[in-house]
Amino acid sequence: MIVDLFCGAGGASEGIRQALDRSPDLAIDGCALACCSHSYNHKSKLICADIGKIGAKKIKKYTEGKDIELLWASPPCTEFSRIKLGEKNKDIAELVYTPLTWIENASVENLIIENVLDLRNYDQYNILLDKLSKRFRRVETHIVKHRDCGGATMRERLFIIARNTNFNLCFDKQKSKPAQDYLDEKNVAWKPLISKDVRFMAAIDQYDPLGILGEDFFCSKTLFPCAYPITGLFPTITTKSYHQACLISADKTHYRLFSAIELARLQGLYGFYFCEFVGADKIIKQIGNAVPPSMAKTVVEALKLDKGAENER
Repeated sequence: MIVDLFCGAGGASEGIRQALDRSPDLAIDGCALACCSHSYNHKSKLICADIGKIGAKKIKKYTEGKDIELLWASPPCTEFSRIKLGEKNKDIAELVYTPLTWIENASVENLIIENVLDLRNYDQYNILLDKLSKRFRRVETHIVKHRDCGGATMRERLFIIARNTNFNLCFDKQKSKPAQDYLDEKNVAWKPLISKDVRFMAAIDQYDPLGILGEDFFCSKTLFPCAYPITGLFPTITTKSYHQACLISADKTHYRLFSAIELARLQGLYGFYFCEFVGADKIIKQIGNAVPPSMAKTVVEALKLDKGAENER
């Protein structure tokens, strides 16, 4: 069977489906809204529960004693991210150990843990590698870029891959597309560009100072405001991209925000359903938390697992 932990709205599940022609048999997440979205997008058996509190008995109950061919886990990354401000939440950070509980209580052939690159700067990273090396034949880490998987964003992620096979992994590369290909210019609302954020305005002023490009461009309102060409890659989509990224007019007089549909497209979530009644902010949060399906597909395909029939539910 295939299990997707911290499944969210289903980005990784979609990548798995594309790679293996089947959705995960079991998907688990603690967010009710994300589970609602996942249930519309996949045929997996879905459990909404606090994953950190799932122990041996429940693991055996959920898996029904079956072997797990692939265990995917995308534990919360906020506590390891460089943009995290303030004190770290220890309880959330330790959720990265969740897969260890599963491999101790179920037969797991392949394990993929996805997280931010900054995880390597924390003790949890070395502890994970040490414990996994005692359980699996090969444990390795890879940095995968969305752009190398055919995506249009600057997202990069760390993948810890533990397996019992011994061949060298090969990740197929695909050409990225310019971000402008994913934008919808119909019925967009432009607003006058007025901001009290000095750094943000400075980033805008520094972009194309001679005005020779003559094209709209992206600008990010993060801790380190930057501007990017519309013909290039889009900044990494986060849970706050609805407010932190915008499109600036070529003459630098107007701006507009990105719609949820545009951000979902940029993330590779084509045709995904999100619980619409919760408001744009919570939809964007689900999109920002999602693993781009093309990244998951690329990593899973490298494992050379057998393809199977689509799940029935």
